[in-house]
Amino acid sequence: MGDLRRWCFPPTWSPASCCNNCREQLPGQSLGPAGFSWQPTRRCLRRDTRFSDALYNSRRIVVATHASSGAAAACQFCCVGCGGRECRPVYAALPWLRQCTGCGLRCTWPQPAEEELAALYDAEYYRALGYDLLTVSGWPPAQQARADRLLGLAERHVGPGRLLDVGSGLGDVLAAGVRRGWRVTGIEPNGLAAGWAARRVPQAEVVCQSLEEFAGRKGTFDVVTCLEVIEHFRDPGACLERIRRLLRPGGILVATTPDAGSLHARVCGRRWVHYHRDHLWYFDRRILARLARRAGLEVLRCATAWKVFTPGYMMHVLARFSGNRAVRGAARAGLRWLPRWVLVRRLPPLPEGLLLLARRPAGEEVWP
Repeated sequence: MGDLRRWCFPPTWSPASCCNNCREQLPGQSLGPAGFSWQPTRRCLRRDTRFSDALYNSRRIVVATHASSGAAAACQFCCVGCGGRECRPVYAALPWLRQCTGCGLRCTWPQPAEEELAALYDAEYYRALGYDLLTVSGWPPAQQARADRLLGLAERHVGPGRLLDVGSGLGDVLAAGVRRGWRVTGIEPNGLAAGWAARRVPQAEVVCQSLEEFAGRKGTFDVVTCLEVIEHFRDPGACLERIRRLLRPGGILVATTPDAGSLHARVCGRRWVHYHRDHLWYFDRRILARLARRAGLEVLRCATAWKVFTPGYMMHVLARFSGNRAVRGAARAGLRWLPRWVLVRRLPPLPEGLLLLARRPAGEEVWP
């Protein structure tokens, strides 16, 4: 699963491309609690994997490492929504969940080290989300039904042509695209998932790379899909700009992400199923639309998404991610005792997450 690291840490990283606050030298603090020292540098927290504790104040987040471990790295918080530099805790039970005091965007902060993220995305990650890598279960058809709905939205603006799926996973969107007459390309940094997708959809070109590494020709794709991926990017604004450059003028972006402003999220509070550390940003429709416009895209729609579920998928997610012990236990019991035909049965589409439908301006010039 080391391939995933390239997704979050592109080889072209530099302080200027990481976040605005890395461009400044933070004031040094020589003393702290016993056994700790602070030595702020220009290195960003996102590249540091040695931190052992995090201390926060209202003006900045300083990452502390034990003095015997060597120099520490520090980085101010920088909101991708408004550029704000202050954040506050949201729930005491989730100390890593922060909220920008300027625009209200929630995020995971400090962001996990690359080793922690790499450990999350193994084969069990897909099984925990309801996939069966050996005997393709009822979940992939449900995913393809969802992909059919989303590609149908794009086809209202462009006819079948070249399709790029960013974060193609096990190839559900690729399979739906081939069936609808698209010439499909998928980029997926996870070697296990990319290999599975290539075997499952032999008509597709599957590239095991990150979005930053992808060498696709600019301005050549009619549609780019990015389903449940943008919340995993460390710099989602830069990734949207990269996607805009890959689209041809008039091309369409279809993106989905969990909706932190939904009624479900507000009711569940800290137990919302999407609060976990591999999700780095938690968007609402206002901030997501702002990011897209800032990247140079025309926003056609930013509204509630509709998702096709199976009972088995929902129980797998609740069994792993629910913050309620009783719910986790009930989900595990359902997975164990309910017959297979119940678990794989497709349910009617339900409102879940955000849908962003955006277009590259038709008159924009394509630069090589």
